[in-house]
Amino acid sequence: MTYELECGHCGYRFTLDDGAVTRSVKCVVCGATLTVAVPVPVASEAALPATPVLAPPVPPPEPPTPPPRPPAPPEPEFRPRFPPLGPDRPELDGLEPEERGRFLAPPWPTVCGALDSARTFTMVGGVLYACVVALDLLLLPFVPTKGMTSVGRFLALAAGSLLLPAVMNTICQYRCTFVPRVYGSPWAVASLVTLPLAFVAYIQSIQIGIVLAVTSAAGLVVVAAGIWLRFFTQLAQRLDDRAMMTEAWSYASWFSAGTVVSIALLGCASLGERVGAVPFTWAFKAAVAAIGGRLLWGYAELLRTTTRAIAGRGPVAPVS
Repeated sequence: MTYELECGHCGYRFTLDDGAVTRSVKCVVCGATLTVAVPVPVASEAALPATPVLAPPVPPPEPPTPPPRPPAPPEPEFRPRFPPLGPDRPELDGLEPEERGRFLAPPWPTVCGALDSARTFTMVGGVLYACVVALDLLLLPFVPTKGMTSVGRFLALAAGSLLLPAVMNTICQYRCTFVPRVYGSPWAVASLVTLPLAFVAYIQSIQIGIVLAVTSAAGLVVVAAGIWLRFFTQLAQRLDDRAMMTEAWSYASWFSAGTVVSIALLGCASLGERVGAVPFTWAFKAAVAAIGGRLLWGYAELLRTTTRAIAGRGPVAPVS
């Protein structure tokens, strides 16, 4: 087998036999050294070792299937928390005292009820007082001497019935001692303490004389009533109620003046009985009775005004 070569320097072409082919050959024309790529025999595919056929990789065993999870509990529905609603209470500024009184804080509802009950008993006492006065002034002077004893007993019984409204009024007065001190409860307590002293003074003085016993007991009752009126004035000042303030001071003035005038008139009536001036005695007693009736009516009005003032301006219960 021959090979044809071309010199890379002079371009001369020449041929070589298969046996004369070496790695380097000199050109016969220019003498340049040529490098020849000697072919290397390649083994046949049959002589080559067989390429091993690799088995496909075995996949790793699948992990065991976990048991199914239980269904998740449903998420709680979001509900905003609000404070509990209070009672359905309207705006109190525009309400009437009777409506506003339903929302008063303790102990004011009890105090309002006590004052309202005291007003009722005062009105009942006023009716009984009018009956006693009518018997004393209009019937007793015309009763013959023989029937004087029976009429006197009946008159004493009627006068004793006035104690019932007085006792009930004292019980209602006791309920007013539960108000805070700044509203005048010490005055109510002092008035209640003074009333039993009047009874004790009457019992202690009756051995000396009926006139002294009645005078001392009546004096202590008047003092207790004056202290009780001081409770109303302080309560009106604390509530800042002008109508109640005016009513309390007006009645206190009436009570003071009426007490002084009544004592003077009773003294004149007693003097008239001694000298036998029956018409003057009757007139003095009638004047005292009129003053007593006026004081009872004024006291009932004071209780009504106080009840409305507490209902309209008393402390209200907070909304819970």
